[in-house]
Amino acid sequence: GSGFGLMNTVHAFLDGFGDTTKSVGILVGIGAMLGAVLMVTGATGVLVDVLISKSSRKMLPWTMALIGSLIGLPLFFDVGLIIMAPVIIMVTRKSKMPLMMIAMPALAGLCAMQALVPPHPGPTAALQTFENGSMGITMGMGIVLAIPLVIICGPLFAKYSTRIVPRGAPDTFAMGDKADGDEGRRKPSFGLSLLCVTMPAILLLITSIIMMVRPDLHDSKEMGAQILQFIGNPEIALLISLVFASLTLFVTTRY
Repeated sequence: GSGFGLMNTVHAFLDGFGDTTKSVGILVGIGAMLGAVLMVTGATGVLVDVLISKSSRKMLPWTMALIGSLIGLPLFFDVGLIIMAPVIIMVTRKSKMPLMMIAMPALAGLCAMQALVPPHPGPTAALQTFENGSMGITMGMGIVLAIPLVIICGPLFAKYSTRIVPRGAPDTFAMGDKADGDEGRRKPSFGLSLLCVTMPAILLLITSIIMMVRPDLHDSKEMGAQILQFIGNPEIALLISLVFASLTLFVTTRY
């Protein structure tokens, strides 16, 4: 009806799909690999165990919101949910708190990171529509916006949802304490695990702030400025984080 033509429609769709895949696909792919490294080496498990062990019963919903946000920063929602599901059940059983008080904050953290913070597909694709969009600034603003959303939709909303579903953890949920191949394997430290999870955000935020303070570096041909521009590239920042996490975590855990 538009007069554009069937074949022109097909070509326009393929061209748009190719451009989106070229700009977003690399980031999504490297982000998925980083998430896999964090998961199989036990770095995400260390973050969860340490944060839970340091929390009181009253602070558990807020701790779960923090854990969900940290896990959701490098991992896609489906992978993060797979990791968090047994943790949510385990914490609910040990604390004897209602399931919604534990689950809602964790899921709020995962959802907020998925929706607002690159390198997740949605915010990354939205960023590509801007000619001079900055990945670092987008990550920083996304995290700032995510904080009140996680608080409202997590611990605060959990108090209301608990009135609707005041049940504890289901008895039919089968869960082993450890995966079969994990016993006896060394675990990374909490500091190293946290660094590997947050490294992409740290690199991009630092380079973006420097570029904002020194805008003349954008067009500079000096070696220092070139290195800064190189590290500030989103694909390179993610790749550096992936290589660092792979080398340090695999060596530390002797995986």
